[in-house]
Parts: sequence; structure tokens; C-alpha cells
Amino acid sequence: MLPPQVKLHELDYASCRPHGQRRWIWRITVISTIILTAAFLVFRIPPVWGKLRVLYLQHQCAQYSPPVTEAVYELSGGASSRTEIPNGSIQARDAQGILRVREQPPCLAEYANAEPVLFRTSTPAALLFMHDMKSPKGDRFLVVVWRRHQPPADETLAASLRTDVYLPATFQKRLRCVFSSDGYTIKDCKRGPVLSYGKVLRFYAGQIDNQNPSHFTVKYALDGLPGMIDGFVDDAGRVRLTARDGPGKR
Repeated sequence: MLPPQVKLHELDYASCRPHGQRRWIWRITVISTIILTAAFLVFRIPPVWGKLRVLYLQHQCAQYSPPVTEAVYELSGGASSRTEIPNGSIQARDAQGILRVREQPPCLAEYANAEPVLFRTSTPAALLFMHDMKSPKGDRFLVVVWRRHQPPADETLAASLRTDVYLPATFQKRLRCVFSSDGYTIKDCKRGPVLSYGKVLRFYAGQIDNQNPSHFTVKYALDGLPGMIDGFVDDAGRVRLTARDGPGKR
């Protein structure tokens, strides 16, 4: 106990706020936090969501792998020729006959809308190959090969191949084209016209080499005679095409 002569003095504390005032301060703090959080989400979520969607479409394109038996391009010299593209629409008709190409995968059209750097064409074109590939030293690329239709005088087996190589997009960087070759001429392939009335030229869906991620193949056939085109990606991202065998081999 304290000695009787010690006198305690009341401390001069600040007066306590009324209970209702404290409640309103709490409400204002909570509401302000909600408003600031909502504003942050409104400005940040759409760009993030859009980027995630682009990366998802890129992944779908990089893993695109139709069966090797699927014809994607067919140029028939006669109207009565049997077609291997039942779902393909007639894209062109000229002195050579009828051209049919298989529709492009939906992921590619959506991806092209999101990434303007992707190649587009107003002329009929068939997607021969599209897949994620690795260079010999391990760099990843998205490789796309097209077959475009040319006037009859220019239509050969070697002409009209377009190859585009892209450095894939990341969360911080956009898609970038590192190699593009329009009207690519296949090494060791016949340069003279190989098409005439009554002949049928078909290209089939290209395939990645599971044993060599820098190599892919594209199968073709001229009047039923099969052939194969090899594609190789080097360390700089360039693509080299060669005719392995078939009627297009020199």
C-alpha cells in the first residue's frame, strides 16, 4: 500500500472519442481501401488477362499437330478429280483447275488478331506447318510454313512456299519475327513447271521430328507419286528447306 502522505494526481489524458465517431472512421477506412483496390484491379486486370490469353493462344499454335494423312493443299487440273479435302472450300479457279485449301485452325486466326506481326495474306494460302521448334543450341522458335497459290505460269513445286520464324512472346515481350522468306525456292528441287492439266498436286500437314526438335518434314504428292520436303532450323532462326525425294527432286 502507498503511504498515507502520498497523493495521487489524475493524469490529463485526451478525452476518448465517442463510440459513433470511431465507427464512422472505421467505415471510411474500409470503403477507401475497397475503392483503391477496385481501381487497381480495373486498370491492371484487363492487360494481364489479355496477355495470358495471348500466351495461351501461342501455346495452342506451338503445339498444333494435325495427322500426317491430312491434306491441307490440293490443286487439281481437272474438275472431276477426286478431292482429299472434303471440308475445304474452293479458294481459286483458273486455267489450271481448282484449288482447295483446308481451313486454318481457330487458334491461329485469334492469335493473328492479337499479334499483328504474324503473316497474313489476302490470296489463298494453305498452312503446311506450324509448331514450336528448337535450334541446335536450344533456342525456341515458332516456325510457320505456308503454300500460296501463284498464277499458272509461275506455279511450280518449288515456288510459292513462305517460311516465317518467330521468337515466342513472353509475359514481358511481344512476338518478334526473326526470319521471313517469301517465294522460297527449295534446294535441289525442279524449277521448271511440273503442273499441267489433269495433274493433281497435294501437300499434307507437316510434322515435327520427335528425335530432332530442329527438324520437320512436309509430305507432298504429284499425281499420286509421294515425296518429302525436309526443313531445318539453325541457331540464328533461319529455315533451310530441301527436297528429300519424290517427283520434285532434281
